[in-house]
Amino acid sequence: MYTWCMYTWLTVCLYAQVGNGHQVEVTHFLDWMKLEPQSMVWIPVMHRLSGAEGARHHARCAVCRNAPIVGIRYIDLMFQSVSQNVDLYCTP
Repeated sequence: MYTWCMYTWLTVCLYAQVGNGHQVEVTHFLDWMKLEPQSMVWIPVMHRLSGAEGARHHARCAVCRNAPIVGIRYIDLMFQSVSQNVDLYCTP
């Protein structure tokens, strides 16, 4: 999921830099990379997130009590033993 979003985002950014042309030339790409776009900064983060989507943690969610936690696991900074799964952490 994250890989597809990142590819789409990069494509849109590159075509916006080039203009109405349908091809991205090497010089345009290098000029764009010299601007240090934020989309390139986020690529390692998105790669780590996509790798964590299938992780299994031997912990119990403090809210829904499900175990094991599959996917991203959020740990409370004050109470290290309190864990939450991504679904409950991201809902208000």
